[in-house]
This record gives sequence, structure tokens and C-alpha cells, in this order.
Amino acid sequence: MDQENVKIRALNVKKRFASTPFTAGVTALQDISLEVHEGEFAALIGPSGCGKSTFLYIVAGFEKATAGEVQISGHTVTKPGPDRGIVFQEYVLFPWLNVEQNITFGLEIQNASKAQCKGRCRELLEITGLSGFENNYPHTLSGGMQQRVAIARALAYDPEVLLMDEPFGALDAQTKRRMIADFVRIWESMNKTVLFVTHSVEEALMLADTIFLFSFRPSHIKGVFRIELPRPRDVAHPKFVQIQKEIMYSLDEEVEKMMRLELKGDEAKQK
Repeated sequence: MDQENVKIRALNVKKRFASTPFTAGVTALQDISLEVHEGEFAALIGPSGCGKSTFLYIVAGFEKATAGEVQISGHTVTKPGPDRGIVFQEYVLFPWLNVEQNITFGLEIQNASKAQCKGRCRELLEITGLSGFENNYPHTLSGGMQQRVAIARALAYDPEVLLMDEPFGALDAQTKRRMIADFVRIWESMNKTVLFVTHSVEEALMLADTIFLFSFRPSHIKGVFRIELPRPRDVAHPKFVQIQKEIMYSLDEEVEKMMRLELKGDEAKQK
């Protein structure tokens, strides 16, 4: 790929959490180097506790790397910024604001005019399939619809990069399938660079152009999988099944390492 078209670049990123009176210090990320190109959909997978979300928060500017750096469009990340929007697993909507007010919240902070807020909201309501629900409050919406509001809010100020931390993890299987299909449509219509954290290999394969497999901690990139299947993707397609097996085999090795380490810890406590 064209090196001039790199949107996200991580260079030898390390993250160590210091010990406290209640917890031992731990190195979550040992040496993470990767590139995500403009307009690319990249997914991060790995065993629980391997540091996927920690890395995402470093890209977002919420966490600081112990060593190494992350760049967005060649500029080193030092803090959160409007060039990055983020969607969490929990919907994190303001319950006292209606759908339109939730979506335009960030724009109003940036002093956008009422006409700009209204126009941008109308556009995003149409893209996310929420037209007609602008006056609803979050508690009246299903989980899937609340997550659409969260996605629309993250896109409202037109960030260069969309960061997503297991955004469909709390949804039931049927709603998740629908949300994945809808999000592919949203992503294709807006051509955003996406960095997406998930525990689900199938979810990553349904969505991503590139999958980065994190090892168990201290994490490094164990494998990179380029997914060259047309969308929408058929989970029964032989190529889909083949790649899924390859990723699952590699992931299972890391999960086994995690379980062995946990077992040793339990045995040590019992002695």
C-alpha cells in the first residue's frame, strides 16, 4: 500500500501500568507497530486482557504510551482531538437529551450554528436509519437504535478516524447481525478510517479489510490478515471459513497461554 496514505501509524508502542498498593505492575503492550491506511477498516482481536482497548485509548489520546508513539496523518498523538471520534460498548448517551440533542452535542460545544447542527443531524439520521426518531429519548429506544445514535454522534463533527471499542458487544445475536450490515453501509457511504476492537472473529471478518491479531500480554502483533472478500460477506463462503479457522487457531494458542498463566497464579495462591 501507498506509504503516503497512512492514516494511523503505531511505532513500537509499549504500555506498562505501574504497581499500586493493591495491584502488581503489568506490561500490557510490549511492542505494537502497525499501519492503517486512509479509508481502511481495521480490526483488533486477541484474548481478554491483551491490551486491545488500551491501545485504542492510546490512539484516542485518553492513555499515554510508556514508550513509542502513535501518529494520525503523520502527527504524534498527545491528547484527544476532533480528528478522532469514539464509540464505546456502552452507549454513553445523555438520558436527559433527545436523539437530535445527543447527536449535535459535540457540534454545539464547537459553536456550530443551529442551522449547521440541524442540517448535519438530518443527514446523519438518514444515514443511520433514525429518521423520525429525532425527538425520542434514549430510554425509549432499543439497544441497537441507541448504538446508532452513539455512532451518529461520533460522526457528527466529521472526524478523520472512527475508533470503536466493542460497539456491538452488548447486543443480542440477531440485532448484532443487523447492526453489522447497517454499519458496513454507513462506513461505505462516509469513507472513514476505522479502528475497531472486538472479541469476535466472525464480527471482525464481516467488517474489516485488515485484522491485527494481538498476542497475550505483554502484547505484540502476532498476525496480520488481509481480507479480500467482497461485501456483504457470506459466513458460509469457503474462503471466509478458511480464514476464520486460521485466525481461530492462532487465537486459541494465545488463550491457552492466558489460561495456563491464570492456573499457575491460582496454584501459587493455594500454597
